[in-house]
Amino acid sequence: MTMNFKILASLFALGIVPSVPAEICKRWEVPTQIGSLPNSLIHEASGLAISARFPNRLYHINDSTNGPYLYTTDSQGERVRKIEISGFKSDDTEDLSVAPCGKDSCLYIADTGDNNKLRQEVEIVVIKEPTTLESKLTPTHHVRLKYPDRPRNAEAVAVHPLTGDLYVVTKEGAKKPKRTLAAQVFILKAAELNRKGDDIRTLSHIGKIDTAYLLSHLAAKQQLVTSMSIAPDGSSFILLTLGAAIEFSVDLNKLPETSALKEFVDYSVVEIGALKQQEAIDYLPSGKGFLYSSESPDAPAPLMQTLCK
Repeated sequence: MTMNFKILASLFALGIVPSVPAEICKRWEVPTQIGSLPNSLIHEASGLAISARFPNRLYHINDSTNGPYLYTTDSQGERVRKIEISGFKSDDTEDLSVAPCGKDSCLYIADTGDNNKLRQEVEIVVIKEPTTLESKLTPTHHVRLKYPDRPRNAEAVAVHPLTGDLYVVTKEGAKKPKRTLAAQVFILKAAELNRKGDDIRTLSHIGKIDTAYLLSHLAAKQQLVTSMSIAPDGSSFILLTLGAAIEFSVDLNKLPETSALKEFVDYSVVEIGALKQQEAIDYLPSGKGFLYSSESPDAPAPLMQTLCK
């Protein structure tokens, strides 16, 4: 995280891909609760995005079929606002990302959940990040997606802050015997993500990440990937599971075999414990820590922060 963000963005815009020094965090502080989310509105928090343009603003989405709504709070989970997304019929929203889009920044709502693996297409809703918070927002466009092979369940989606490419990491598990399978990683290039049109676009498979191998000390359910975030300078990314978080400093487009990864060089396991159903994570704008939250229908969900030492 040593290069200036604007310089990096300019280089990518010119088609120049610089070598970004990987700076994985080797020591994390113990997570602290900085606030909570009101369960009256945000009771199934499955996506979290931190605004870089508007300080003290967080975005949230609920899981499942909770309606076409986006929520905002301050950095402690207070001052909550409910915003309707016009023209959006949600199926199973699972993650949320905010990233530059041209001269603006955009929110990307991932309607990609598919527990039964039956959906022939999933959807990304793109909304220009609002300067002022209105009661209703209109998306710039909707992106219809399908996988190159078969329907899959995915709860982890993020847009790269420099390239604008969209990444999808699937949630893979087997019931008999109960075990976690390698998460599959897919990409949609920025040009296809930004292109308007009603046609279905096909994701490209680029690799896999075996969280069961990295989290062998946890139960199978706690190894499942539930959210994703890419560092503001693009040098690392983090996956949230039901039992931990894992930060990686490898190229998403050239993923090595998981067994070849070196701890504290290529990845670091962040022992954050396990909230009831943790499914939302995002890097802080500084890139030196992250926030995460959990589903909690019966009580306010804790909003947690973990910083790099």
